[in-house]
Amino acid sequence: MHQGTMTFPSIEVFVETEVKGSPLEKRIDEESYRGVIKEAEDELQSFVVEDGVVMPMDAFIITAEKS
Repeated sequence: MHQGTMTFPSIEVFVETEVKGSPLEKRIDEESYRGVIKEAEDELQSFVVEDGVVMPMDAFIITAEKS
């Protein structure tokens, strides 16, 4: 597992990246999407910095070679 940070210009951009970049996009209506943004803005305030949002993110890095 690789530990690092992700930086976004705003919480709204973070939510857009997470929702619109997943299968969830086809399952959420606009009202629900706006609700997710509002809840994220309330819950993620501790990650807001002067020029955006910085939060820890873990990732599994997988590499492969074609044989």
